[in-house]
Formats: sequence, structure tokens, C-alpha cells
Amino acid sequence: MNKLLMLIFVVAIFSCNKKNDEFKLKNKIIGNWIIDGIPYSKTNLEIFPDNTFRYSESNHLTNSFSRGTWQIEENLLILNSFLYNKECIYVTVFNQPCKEESNIDKNIVIKPAIDLQTTIKNCKPKSITKFYKKFENSKFYIDNKSLKFIQNNSCKEYYFKFYIHR
Repeated sequence: MNKLLMLIFVVAIFSCNKKNDEFKLKNKIIGNWIIDGIPYSKTNLEIFPDNTFRYSESNHLTNSFSRGTWQIEENLLILNSFLYNKECIYVTVFNQPCKEESNIDKNIVIKPAIDLQTTIKNCKPKSITKFYKKFENSKFYIDNKSLKFIQNNSCKEYYFKFYIHR
């Protein structure tokens, strides 16, 4: 009987510690984050306590936004955008563009970031400056004071790297 009680006690302590760690991690990421590294842009990521997020990016040519849900697995923050169909706009994916060498003149070129998807199938957007930024299982390692984006493609080198901080 004593061994059973001891086992229950040990399991309860480990369960409480794990829930406490998850609680600390969740509270660590809630709030406003600044994303540096996107040239000429002001970019923000807001993480809300109800497991939703809001993303906004603006520069002198375009505006992008997204809304969705987040979850934590291990030490990773995972973002997924909601389906957006309130208006017809172009969709881009949150990603770091790869650098590639051109075989012709060895100059650096950038792979196109726009895949010309739209929020509503077969629609024609009225604006070419407004985009919905899609997060698809986008993963970020939760560091002490920053989030580190985990790239899901296999580039040799990136055109720019994100720095996500408070």
C-alpha cells in the first residue's frame, strides 16, 4: 500500500512540474513580438492568451496580415493561420526566401515568394498591395528572449534571416 501511495505521489509531482513548465512557457510567449530582417518592413506578431495570434507587416509598397491559432509542443511555438475568405486578396507564405546563384552571370537572385494563390478560389484581387500571410505549421524555437524561426525548406543560404524579439 505504501509503495502505491509513493508511486502516486511521485507521478503527481512530475505532472505538476510539467504543467508548471508549460504554464511558464505559455506566459513567456504571450505578448507582442517584433520581427526584424524583412527588408524595409515593420512587422509584428501578437500572441494572445486564448491561443490565437495576429500578424501584421507593412512597408512602403505592401501590407500583409494574418490571424490564426498557436500551440506549444516541447519548446516549439507552432502557428497556423485561419482560412480567410472575407475578401479576394493574394496569399503569401511566411518563409525566408532562398538565395540562389544564377548560372548565367553568377549574380544572386531571389526565388519568387508569391505563388499567386488567392483567399477565394478563382477570384481576381482588386489590390496588388494587400496580402494574406499564411502560416502552415510554422515552427519557432522558444529561446530566452527571442523566437527562432525553423525553416522548412532546404536552402543553402537565405536572402535574409528573421530576428524575432520583444
